[in-house]
Amino acid sequence: YEASLAEIIVTDVAEFMRKCGRDLRFFYPSLMHVTCICHLLHRVVDKVKDHFAD
Repeated sequence: YEASLAEIIVTDVAEFMRKCGRDLRFFYPSLMHVTCICHLLHRVVDKVKDHFAD
């Protein structure tokens, strides 16, 4: 296993996952955190639903 292979971490946008990404960047400086599109869309739909709630 080569450390250079780990370049992207895909997670939701929970604060503990963002912190995990920041902590892992210590070991993998080129690591990039990407938000899962499904989680992102779910959050958007929840916000829209809350906005139009009765």
